[in-house]
Amino acid sequence: MKASCDALDGVADGLIQNPAQCSFVPSSLVRGGVLTASQAAALQSYITRETDPSGAPVNPGMPISDLSTAGFEGFVELSTPAPDPTAAEPWGAKGVGPGAWRSVDATIRALVEENQSFDVNNDWPVTVSATRNVIPDATLALLSQRTGAGDSDDPFKLANFLNKGGKVIMYHGGSDPLDSSFQSIWFYEELASLHGGYRHTQDSARLFIVPGMGHCGRTMPLCKFPEEARYSGSGDVNLAVNWTCNPDDQRMLLVGRDGVAAGADPATALEFLYEAIGLNGQ
Repeated sequence: MKASCDALDGVADGLIQNPAQCSFVPSSLVRGGVLTASQAAALQSYITRETDPSGAPVNPGMPISDLSTAGFEGFVELSTPAPDPTAAEPWGAKGVGPGAWRSVDATIRALVEENQSFDVNNDWPVTVSATRNVIPDATLALLSQRTGAGDSDDPFKLANFLNKGGKVIMYHGGSDPLDSSFQSIWFYEELASLHGGYRHTQDSARLFIVPGMGHCGRTMPLCKFPEEARYSGSGDVNLAVNWTCNPDDQRMLLVGRDGVAAGADPATALEFLYEAIGLNGQ
């Protein structure tokens, strides 16, 4: 995976500056005997965006670079498979298993279904495949009803604050294994579309995607989105002095096969703005 993505930013340093630009094909690892066909299909579904039944975007897929973090195993997978994959609690009890499973299981039972006996593993109505992950309309309506007040993905909610001179700095780990960094990119692309483009929006709100960072801290030279950090070509790749930011650079907008699958392109972000949030062409 790193072999096909790492050097796209100009230097092979173990960090993927723009995971949306990757064009890694999980099925290619089947031919080499690294993954089974089922494992490759599961990985493809992991990096593929979720939609409603009509195909409108609901949630982006995961960036391929989150596989490069030490935290991926434990958050998303465990060395020991679930003893009973079809059980309500595949790892034997509530609160047991990878971090991603524990978080989703508890959240759906407590905050969405409001039923501690709900079987998330078998009764949560989502169709998952390597090509399309679909969430039924009724499920989306329930999610909105139960968790909508806490959602922060509506750029209109920030408008009054920015119009009054407010300033916002946002960051997201490019290898976050729990929340896709493409969620923040969607939000910023939608925000820019409402506030005169990236350059104008950067005067009041800036987004920083941190390469290689998981769900919390890491140190790295950062450039405001959609700029991508550029290696000088010499010196230690781990020293910030050897990296630069160019205000005219927009390489973080480049999208490859994996970015298309995840819905990381600006067009999908704006489709989400118009359809799911409800701008509806106004």
